[in-house]
Amino acid sequence: MEPQNPMNPQEPQNPYNQQPQQVQQDPPPAQNPYGQQAPQYTYNPVMPEPKKKVNPAGIIAGVLVVVLVLVFAVFSNMSSPKEFSKAGLTITLTDKFDVPKERYPDFDVVYESRTSMMAAIKEDFGTLEYVGIPSDISLREYAEMVMDANRKSGSVKEKDGLVYFEYTDSNQGQRFSYFATVFRGKDAYWLVQFFCEEKNYDKLQKDFIKWAQSVEV
Repeated sequence: MEPQNPMNPQEPQNPYNQQPQQVQQDPPPAQNPYGQQAPQYTYNPVMPEPKKKVNPAGIIAGVLVVVLVLVFAVFSNMSSPKEFSKAGLTITLTDKFDVPKERYPDFDVVYESRTSMMAAIKEDFGTLEYVGIPSDISLREYAEMVMDANRKSGSVKEKDGLVYFEYTDSNQGQRFSYFATVFRGKDAYWLVQFFCEEKNYDKLQKDFIKWAQSVEV
C-alpha cells in the first residue's frame, strides 16, 4: 500500500520530503532586429524597391518598402561635384542631388536626383554579433549574405576597388536596375545602393561606380 500524507490522507506522501524540482527551460533564441528568428549568418536588411508615381485616385502602401517617386528627365551634363555627409557616411555626388523631402525611416542615408537615387543602410557590429554574425567577415561574405537574405541571384564582383553586385527588379509595372556596393567602417558595415530606371542604367553605371569610389565611412 502506498504511504499516505498525514496532513491529507487522500494525497500520496512525497518520500523525499521536498518539492519536485522545476525543469529549467532554455532561454528563447535571440530575435533578429529585422523581425525574424535568425539562424547563424542570416539576416534581412531591406532592399529599396522603387514604386511608380502614386495614382491620384488611390494610395500605394507597403510595409518596409521605400516608395520612390523619380521624375525621369533628359540627361544633362551641366552638373558639378557636390559632397554630402550624414550618419558617418561621406560621398561625392553632383549638385543635381539633394536630400528628399519625403522621409525614409528604413534607411540611414538617402539622396535623390531627377534620374537616379542613392540609399544606404548601416549595420553596426553590435547588431550583427547579436544575431550571430562576426564583425570580422570579409566584404564579399557580407555582400553574399545580403544577396541570400534578399533572394537576389547573381554573383558578387570585386572590381575598380569596389565589392558590389548588380540586379534588376520590377515594381508596379516598372523595371529598375541596382548597383549595390558594400563597405566596412570602424563600427559597422554599410550597404550603399544606386539605382535608376532600367533603360537608363547603361548610361549611369559609370557614374554609379565613380560615386561609389568616393564613399568614406
